Amino acid sequence: LSETPPVLKVLEKYYETNHNYYLLCHHAGFMTDFLTIPEHAPMLAFFGDYTTVPRGMVDRHYNGLNNDNVDEPEQTPIFWTGEEYGIHRIEGRIEEAPVTVNISGDFNPETNKLNIDVTGKFLQDLNREVGIVIWISEDNIPEQYQAGAENFIHRFSSRGVLTDVMGNKITTSTHADDTFIQSYSYDINPAWNKDELYILAMVVNINPSDINDREVHN
Repeated sequence: LSETPPVLKVLEKYYETNHNYYLLCHHAGFMTDFLTIPEHAPMLAFFGDYTTVPRGMVDRHYNGLNNDNVDEPEQTPIFWTGEEYGIHRIEGRIEEAPVTVNISGDFNPETNKLNIDVTGKFLQDLNREVGIVIWISEDNIPEQYQAGAENFIHRFSSRGVLTDVMGNKITTSTHADDTFIQSYSYDINPAWNKDELYILAMVVNINPSDINDREVHN
C-alpha cells in the first residue's frame, strides 16, 4: 500500500544512527506479492487485521498503551507504525536483555547448505516456556514499482524460517547462568543475494493462547 514507503523511510533514518535494534518485515501479499512465503501466514494471523498495513510490533511487547495516538489503547502488541510511533516504541524498549544469543556455523556455497548453532546464556530466571525463532532475511531487494513508489528497495524482508514461526521450545533449564544450544540446517535459495542475507535468532515467550504473551527477549 502507499503507506509502506514513508513508514520505511522513518525506520531507515533511525536505523542509520541507532544499531540497537533490527528490522524484520513480513509481506502481507496474500501469496501474490513476490516476497510472500507460506511461512508468513501464521505471522499475518498474528498481526490480525492486516488489511490495514503497515502494522508493527516492537519485541512483541505489550504495554497496553495508546502507542499510535489513534482511538483507544492497543489490545495487542500490534500498532500502526506510521509517523514516529514506531521509533517511540523502539526507544521505550531499550534495556538490558535477560538472555544472550550467539550464532555460529558454516555455509557451503556449492550446495547452498547452511548449518548453524544458536547458543545463549540466561542472565536472569525466566520461569516460563520460552523458545527460539530463527529467520533468514534479505536486505536491499530491488523492485521496479511497489506500493506507490518507483524503484522501491525492499529492506530486511523475511525470506524463510528455520524454526516454528512462534518458536522451538528450549527444553533445558532457563534459570540465571543456565545455557542452551539448538542446531539447524537450511537450504538457501540460490536466487537470493548472499551478500545481503542475515540470520536473526530470537528467544521468545511461547504462549499459543495469548497474543500478549509472546515477547522477544533479545
